[in-house]
Amino acid sequence: MLSTSKERPGIVRLTAINKVADFPGNLNSFEGKYSDFFRCDKSTLVNLDHFRSFDYQRKELTMIDGIKCSVSHRKSRELNKILKEDE
Repeated sequence: MLSTSKERPGIVRLTAINKVADFPGNLNSFEGKYSDFFRCDKSTLVNLDHFRSFDYQRKELTMIDGIKCSVSHRKSRELNKILKEDE
């Protein structure tokens, strides 16, 4: 999962199964380069190859390592459509 925060502008946080790393950048550059990543909201990109479940009612995506992230209302419809196409 890649995320940003208002407290640290210009810094992207990579959260992987066994590691967390911060580096300079922005999510727009990653979103364009990696088609496996999905923009959950304005501050989070996730790799859909590593998700466990999506709760459409709660608008919550759970990753295989148990990390949960919120999905915006608009993006939840888009994600639900993508996941149904992959079934």
